Amino acid sequence: MNNKEQEILNIIINYYKKNQLMPSIRFIKDKIHANSTNTVYYYLNKLEEKKYIKRNSQNKRILNKYYNDSINELKIIKTANSYETVNIILNTKKECMAYKIKNNKFQDNHIIKDDILIIEKGKVLNNNDLGLFLINNKYCIKKYFYQDGFFILEDDKQEVFNYVNIIGKVISVERKIK
Repeated sequence: MNNKEQEILNIIINYYKKNQLMPSIRFIKDKIHANSTNTVYYYLNKLEEKKYIKRNSQNKRILNKYYNDSINELKIIKTANSYETVNIILNTKKECMAYKIKNNKFQDNHIIKDDILIIEKGKVLNNNDLGLFLINNKYCIKKYFYQDGFFILEDDKQEVFNYVNIIGKVISVERKIK
């Protein structure tokens, strides 16, 4: 997500939190100091392509389910017994959780230190997906492969398992723009 997309998404989220409805195109245009509403439509289409917003049954744009219910104080898993908290917008059904990355092991996947991964619990993983696993009573993010009856998990090294406890699939990456 580029800076302008992030700025517009933040405008939408903040407006929605305050007013419980989406801001108008002109409101967003004025906030980002754009010359025309076409600029706003361009970025809204980009946000829609990236699934941050979607269209409802009346064909109106709304925040996607991961952003539309409320701000929750969410526990970010750091180790099995230690937590940090962060404000992140998630749905109230508690189908998602977050994991804060502490290193650059996933740089090839464009995930860097301090990124927050949003994990959908119980989601089925396909080969090459990133997932959250519970291994030896510790939560960890690994790239998932299943081959010849074995689970192959990798980050900076590859490990082979007969059985793994899959918590969920990484569906989104959040990064604070500094």
